[in-house]
Amino acid sequence: MFINKCFNCFSLAAAFMVFPLLHSSVLAEEQTDEASAVLTVGVESYFPPFVTDSTPGNFKGFDVDVIKEVAREAGYKDVNFVSMHFDELMPSVLTEQVDVAISCITMTEERALIIDYAGPYFEAGLNAAIRSTLKDKVKKHEDLEGLNICSQVGTTCIEYARSVKNANVIEAFSI
Repeated sequence: MFINKCFNCFSLAAAFMVFPLLHSSVLAEEQTDEASAVLTVGVESYFPPFVTDSTPGNFKGFDVDVIKEVAREAGYKDVNFVSMHFDELMPSVLTEQVDVAISCITMTEERALIIDYAGPYFEAGLNAAIRSTLKDKVKKHEDLEGLNICSQVGTTCIEYARSVKNANVIEAFSI
């Protein structure tokens, strides 16, 4: 398969290396008071099959099911999902606008310095989607030199795209 590193090129179906749950201390202890009855969760609302919001306010997907179960086990009565761009997830946890974030977030040492991870809950390899006219020409990292590469802001994939020599990196908020 083409480029088994963290790279996302204009693909709705790209997966990330490790998907952790970003959390604050709210999950560390069982919730018993009314003020803690609702867990507020930041998500990027269009990343099927992990999170979708095809009907506004009706979140579905793998990540939604995972966090609902985590919340239930932690004693929360309900989960409130807050849709945002991917690059807003970590700052929203840090500024306590949300209690946790879940949206295919790659675990990195750099991120671990400022946020807590509950741990990985899904692992997958990453690939790039390329135009069919390039499929015989692009087989490895070096073959991307000089090409246009689209990647999502705030992801580790954009860091990889920026490492490609002479590439024109197009930063998108949602892909």
